[in-house]
Amino acid sequence: MRKISLTLAALAAATLLAQGPARATTLSYKDLDRLVSESDAVVMATVRQVQPVEDAQKTIHTYVTFGDLQMLGGRYDSPTLTLRVEGGRVGNRGLFIDGAPDFEPEQRVLMFVQGNGRDVVPLVGWSQGLFRLSNDANGAQVVSDAEGRAVTALQGSRVMVDLSQAEGDQNVHLLGAPNADVARHAAAPGAASAGTSDDGSQTTVLEATEATHAAMPAPTFIASVKKRIAQRAISHQPFARLQSVEMGSEALADLRDQASTDTRANAAVRALPETTQPHAPSAKDAPATQAR
Repeated sequence: MRKISLTLAALAAATLLAQGPARATTLSYKDLDRLVSESDAVVMATVRQVQPVEDAQKTIHTYVTFGDLQMLGGRYDSPTLTLRVEGGRVGNRGLFIDGAPDFEPEQRVLMFVQGNGRDVVPLVGWSQGLFRLSNDANGAQVVSDAEGRAVTALQGSRVMVDLSQAEGDQNVHLLGAPNADVARHAAAPGAASAGTSDDGSQTTVLEATEATHAAMPAPTFIASVKKRIAQRAISHQPFARLQSVEMGSEALADLRDQASTDTRANAAVRALPETTQPHAPSAKDAPATQAR
């Protein structure tokens, strides 16, 4: 398998590794406050179409089109929105970027959008900026993170997830994330308090081996997001006008030819199918950028 060696410096310009295959994508940790404050827009939407396309430079981008838009923060006037995410599969060729979320048609999502048409993954913190909304066995709407783990509570601004579920992408490291030991108190169920959630209810952090924690109702999570959006407005941090990116658009520069806050220099990129020698990108492939 051909691998491109890339990494991310958390608080400085991204630096390209000279030697050795990258084993992971390293991203700055984003709590809920940072997801809101760094986003161009906060949107709830339903995935309508997922279309991977290979461009003239043989780079694959996936265009994800959304409908049923509900703008929680930001400005956008069209009934549909298309985000461009680098990576995907076209025929027998594929490009996979560790840290980029997957999208499935008819899925309802809540997104913290940033840099659409500019960034490799146009979400704050990449997969951290995506939450999935679905109905549980009782028909109640609940929320999960991009890796499918149920969101159980908010501890301050930190999103707590059910650790007994999918472990997530082991090829992604979150720099500055809270210590994992803090998130996994060794205690009997109900014995350790994690404080209170935004709605005032008591929360308990469970070991991954313990019983599944009850999922947080989606309306409660959404209300917490709206509260932070209102706080952002009070602090005079306006949202940008959200831009859609249509397939074949020539109005936007190619990702590899411009500096952005989020480039291939931030990620472990894997090209499929298998080829021969590792390839180190040129400076053009990975311009010096600010870390996310």
